[in-house]
Amino acid sequence: MKNIFKNKNLKYGSLFSFLSILVVVIGVLVNILAESDLLNIEWDLTANKMYSVSDQTKKILDELDKEVNIVFLGDRKMLENYSDAGEMLSKILNEYDAFPNVTVKFIDPDMNPNIIREIDPDNLLGVKLEDLVVNCGNKSKKVIAQEMFYSDYNTGDRYVVVEQSVTGAIKYVTSEYTPVVYFVEGHGERSVNNEYLGLKQILENGNYIVQTLNLAVESKVPEDAEIVIFTGPKTDLSKAEADRLLEYFKNDGNCIFLFEPVNSDKKFENFEYVLNEYNISINYDRVRENDESRHYPNDPYTFLPKVETSEITGNEDLSQFFVLLNETRSFSILNNQKEPLNIIPLLSSSEKSIGESYGVSDEDDSMGPCLVGVAAHYNSAYNAKLLVYGNAYVISDKGFETLAPYSQNTMSFFLAGLSWMRDTTNDFVTAPKTNIYDVINLTSNSARRLIIITVLVVPFLIIGIGIFVWLRRRRL
Repeated sequence: MKNIFKNKNLKYGSLFSFLSILVVVIGVLVNILAESDLLNIEWDLTANKMYSVSDQTKKILDELDKEVNIVFLGDRKMLENYSDAGEMLSKILNEYDAFPNVTVKFIDPDMNPNIIREIDPDNLLGVKLEDLVVNCGNKSKKVIAQEMFYSDYNTGDRYVVVEQSVTGAIKYVTSEYTPVVYFVEGHGERSVNNEYLGLKQILENGNYIVQTLNLAVESKVPEDAEIVIFTGPKTDLSKAEADRLLEYFKNDGNCIFLFEPVNSDKKFENFEYVLNEYNISINYDRVRENDESRHYPNDPYTFLPKVETSEITGNEDLSQFFVLLNETRSFSILNNQKEPLNIIPLLSSSEKSIGESYGVSDEDDSMGPCLVGVAAHYNSAYNAKLLVYGNAYVISDKGFETLAPYSQNTMSFFLAGLSWMRDTTNDFVTAPKTNIYDVINLTSNSARRLIIITVLVVPFLIIGIGIFVWLRRRRL
């Protein structure tokens, strides 16, 4: 009997040793091949594809019918050895270079002193070392390398906008037309130049021109306005401004209204006048989400709304796509039948939520679900499109930082609305890339249960199993 056990132990021990040696040998061979560059294969295994370009960029590059030159003013090896950011930039530029109509070059001005004069003869771009210059024909655009990487000093999260910057520059130099986005001022709105620098950069990288607009001064909305955006107005439009907006809509104008709860006893009568033309009414409330699984712990005013399936999101089921809102007001859809007007619900709170009266004293609380995002468009003699949201903070610079990790989804959802407005699949406006981490939403009760299970139940269960196995072996 002992010989049998010995033979079995020898047999299994030999097999284990053989497999261990085989694994080590395979690992060594793979590393040798990788180091020798015999296998020029790389995989981007990051969840957010930090080292790769998106399918959207690939589509744009595949459809290029012009020659595009990209020049990085610096030494490639020094760039790759400089930092992780330098290596990332080099790898992403490699992907651009793989397309037939795109040529990427790394030229060190120290070794080629005339290169700056050649690519910027009139010094219009003001290029210098470590700048990136994208050129097509007579159009050029400079991209500053350092501006393609930035960090949130509060959270330590690193954001990357290499693809946005380079693809946006390609769109700029190859396009005959550059759309203009106007941010409206004069009603207490959040300032685009102070609070939305991140969004402004995203739009400019996406081949938009960003400007401001005061409707009280201008006699009409400028003819080059592709989209007009209101960012959290605190006071109402004048009747003349409202008429100018409605006239703009008759010329296929597009507008995004980012409202917020306002603690004032005055109604937005002229904003109402404009929105009522599209069967949308403003509610003077603040949404309180009472479903603990959908709001921040101890903060029912910061919550995850339901993302409705719509044409804006490609009619995909986004029940597991989470965006975040806070301090949000709601809207109602009027019963007036207007053809051919299409109303599209976008975001809503749960049935347990309440629209609490806020500001105007004659408003009553309303029971959920509350509509906090809605779109509308006419498809007739004119094709105006409107987007109306109940919060302006979430896509601001501070909101993007403090409401992570949902900020990226929230920004992506907002930018999807811009593409829908322009009715183009070749648009390129995307949120910055950052490392993605799995997130679990915990209420106070579920957090306590998780602590009890992980700290008490699981350790005692492991100890119990160990004692049971030890006692059984003693009896053998």
